[in-house]
Amino acid sequence: MDFKLVILLFTLIHTILARPQEGVEDVEGTKTDEEDDDYDDVEWDVKCGKHNLDGLKEKVEGAATQQGEWPHACIIYHKNEIVGSASLVAPTVLVSAAHTLEMKKAEDLKIRCGEYDLSSDEEEHEYQERDVRSYTLSPFYTGPKTVIQDIAVIHTTKSFIQAPNVDTICLQKPLLKGEEENFSKLKCSSMGWDSTKNTTMNQVQIDMTDSAECKASILDTEKVPESWNFDDSWICSQDSGIKNVACQGSGGNALVCQENEVSKMKRNVLAGIASFGVGCGEDIVAEVFTKVSDVICFIQFETICKYGSRYLDHYNFADCRDYLNKKIEELKVSPDSRADEFLENAKFLNESCATPALRKNHFQLG
Repeated sequence: MDFKLVILLFTLIHTILARPQEGVEDVEGTKTDEEDDDYDDVEWDVKCGKHNLDGLKEKVEGAATQQGEWPHACIIYHKNEIVGSASLVAPTVLVSAAHTLEMKKAEDLKIRCGEYDLSSDEEEHEYQERDVRSYTLSPFYTGPKTVIQDIAVIHTTKSFIQAPNVDTICLQKPLLKGEEENFSKLKCSSMGWDSTKNTTMNQVQIDMTDSAECKASILDTEKVPESWNFDDSWICSQDSGIKNVACQGSGGNALVCQENEVSKMKRNVLAGIASFGVGCGEDIVAEVFTKVSDVICFIQFETICKYGSRYLDHYNFADCRDYLNKKIEELKVSPDSRADEFLENAKFLNESCATPALRKNHFQLG
C-alpha cells in the first residue's frame, strides 16, 4: 500500500477515535437511544470523597482494601470481562482512561459500582450495575501509543443510587497557569480491580515523584527514545508500592490524594487516572497517571452538555466558563503539528452538544 495512503488512513482513524463517541449511528462507542432525556432524578447528599477506612463490615486484617472503603471506585465490563476501572463523579457520570474504552461500543459496556469481592454474593451492601449510554474521549487525546490527555467521560443510562458503598469522589478546581497542585503528594492511594490477580479490589498507598526524576528513570530503561518527553499533563509515582499494581487491567484506576492543609475541608480528591506503567511487578520503574486538574473543564463541559444544570451541585467551576471556545481559538494559532486535528475534534465536540439552546447557554450556568 502506498505510504502516503497509510499515513492518511491512520490520521482519519485517529481523528474518529478522538471525537465524542455519541450521537452517530454505528460509530464505535455509540449506543442508540430513542428517548431524549429519561435520566431518573435521585436524591443525593453531595458529600464527595468519602473514605471508609475500616470498611463497612468487620475489618479484615491484612487485606489490601476493606468492604466499601472507596465508594467512588467502579468496574468497567466489556462483554462481561473487566477492562478497567472508573470513578463516579455524579449519579450518571464517571471518569476513566480513554485507552480502556476506545473502539468499544457503548452497548457492550457495563459499569458496576459498590463491588468488593467478585467471588462473593454475601456482602453487607449490594453492588449496583448500569448500562452505558455513551462515552466521550477528550478531543485532545493523542491515542493509545502516547496517551496524552488519556481521559474519557462515561454516561450511564440510569442513575446510581447513593449508598454507603456507592458515592462520588471530589474534583479539584482547575489550575490557573503557574499554580501548583492543591493536594498532598504523600500517601496518595490508587485503587481498582484486576480479576486475574485478586477477586477483591486492589489498593496501593504511594508517594508521588518529581516529574524530572521520573523522566530520567524512564529514559534510563532505554525503553523510550532519548527524544521522549514526560508530558506536563502526567504525574508519576516511583514509590515501592507500585510493585503491587496489576500488570494488566489497571487502566482507569483512580489516584486519590488529600487536599493540602491550606484547604479548610481537606477533602479526598481525584488527582489522577492511571494511564500506563513502565515495567511490571518487581521490575516496574514508574506508574504514570493523567493529571485530572488538566481535564476538569472537559469533564464539566461534558456534564453540562449532557445534563444542563442537573449536576451543578456536584461540580461547577467558574474558571471553566467558555472552556472549549477558548481552546478552539488557541488551536487556530497553535504551532503544534497536530493542532489542525485537535481543532477539528474540538469543533466536533462543541457542535455535538445536546441542543442549540444548551450550546448557547451551558457555560453561563457556571
